[in-house]
Amino acid sequence: MPEPSSFAFTTYYDERKNVLVNEVRVAAAYTPTEDSPAPAFQEYEAIWDTGATRTVITRRVVEDCNLKAIGMSRVRGVNDVRSAEAYLINIRLLNDVEFGNLRVIGNERLSGGADVLIGMDIIGAGDFAVSNYQGRTTFTFRCPSQERIDFLPPEERPPEYR
Repeated sequence: MPEPSSFAFTTYYDERKNVLVNEVRVAAAYTPTEDSPAPAFQEYEAIWDTGATRTVITRRVVEDCNLKAIGMSRVRGVNDVRSAEAYLINIRLLNDVEFGNLRVIGNERLSGGADVLIGMDIIGAGDFAVSNYQGRTTFTFRCPSQERIDFLPPEERPPEYR
């Protein structure tokens, strides 16, 4: 997976949330050069889902960004296995944390009205933490991973993780 251009961001909520949502920007995949400017990025609402293996985009993103399918992928959902079109995108998270040439899966729509679902292909590339301190949800992400996040005291960890 390509390294992002920046390192971290945090999203704060004034209440406890069961769904983690923030804005992302998507463009057709490109490799930036001095001679060719980046394509226009479109802004969408994204849901963060640690239960999803890959990032998913809706038909709206495909059409807005004029994406062309690069092939098909087998998708395992909760109730079925099916084939879905795959696309290459560049995606910018908050604070310009960017992933380039990311292979994503197309879907007609996503629950909750979001147009992008951030999966473990992105989440697993860095450090991701959620806190609900004082009834307010905060989630933070950084890439690349910089250290192990572990809430156990060192003496309670397995020897190989102390």
